[in-house]
Amino acid sequence: FYVQNDQCQSTDSENRGMRTSDSWSLHKVQLRKGSNVLYWRTTAYDLLGGAVKPVMLKNIHVSGVSYT
Repeated sequence: FYVQNDQCQSTDSENRGMRTSDSWSLHKVQLRKGSNVLYWRTTAYDLLGGAVKPVMLKNIHVSGVSYT
């Protein structure tokens, strides 16, 4: 999960390496003033020739006051 500003500059410096887990993960980021672009990437390694499991986003919650 990554955050960029409206000029496509990364604002979240935490390294999010690939993890192998079947459990849910929680990510919290402090958003800065202005426009924020939220995106995520998925990566899969198929070393055993099995089916690749899909990634499911259970919930995205954004709270705070928007500006106009």
